[in-house]
Amino acid sequence: MLLKNETLKKENVPEKFHTDFTYVAPVILKQCGQEWKGDENVVNPVVDLGPSERKKCSLCGTPTRYLCYIQNKINGKRINIGRDCDEEFVDLNSLVDGKTKRQLLASAKEVRRFSEINKRFPGLEQTIEMWLHRTEKYDIVLPRKMEVPYNESGEVLRDLYRNYLKGIESEQVFEEIEVRLSSEKSTIEMFEKYQEINRNTPFIATRKMINWLRNRADQKTENMLRENGKVTFETVSCI
Repeated sequence: MLLKNETLKKENVPEKFHTDFTYVAPVILKQCGQEWKGDENVVNPVVDLGPSERKKCSLCGTPTRYLCYIQNKINGKRINIGRDCDEEFVDLNSLVDGKTKRQLLASAKEVRRFSEINKRFPGLEQTIEMWLHRTEKYDIVLPRKMEVPYNESGEVLRDLYRNYLKGIESEQVFEEIEVRLSSEKSTIEMFEKYQEINRNTPFIATRKMINWLRNRADQKTENMLRENGKVTFETVSCI
C-alpha cells in the first residue's frame, strides 16, 4: 500500500493493518531516513531560493522555497527535498555534524542574502575589512579627529552588512551602504594628503613611535600622541 500510494492516511488503511500503520510504518520511515546524509557534492546542504523562486520537492512534488540536498548512503542517489518532507522523512539535524536544523536554515538564508548584497556591492566584506584597518597602516599617525569618525563609519557599515546577512535589516540599508562607500574615497584622499604634507614635519607622530610605546606598554603616552598626531611638551620626555 505504501508503494502504491504517494500519501497514505490511517483512514485509508484496512482496519487489520492499523496496528502496522501506527507502529511499524514509523519505524520503516525512520530507517529510511537513516539511509540518507547531507549531499557532499554541494557547498550547502540547505538552500534558500528566495521569496519568489520555488522548486519541486523530489518526494512529494510540492513547490518549496527551502531545498535540502541529501544523498543515499547505500546507492549514492542524490535528491532535493522540501522542508515539510524533511520533517517527516529525514533528520535534518544529522545532515551536518554540530548544526541544528534551525542553524542550517538560518545559514541557507544568510548565503542567499550574501549573494544578493554582493551583486550590488562586489567584495563588500573585504572592503569593510580594509576599512577597519586602514588607519593603522599609515606611517604618519592620523589625529583622532580624522581617525575616529572614519573608523566609526566603518563600524556602522560592518553592522549594516552583518544585520542584513542575519535578516535583521532589509534591502533598504543598501542606500545607506552606498552613501558610506561613496564618501570613503574623499576621506582616503584626505588621509593621503595629510601623509604627504607631514612626511618631513618635525615632531610629527609616526607609526614607529606608536609601536615602540606599545612594546613598552605605555598606553597613556600612546593615547596622548594619538590625540593630535604630534609630539608635545607632555610626551617628548617619554619618547
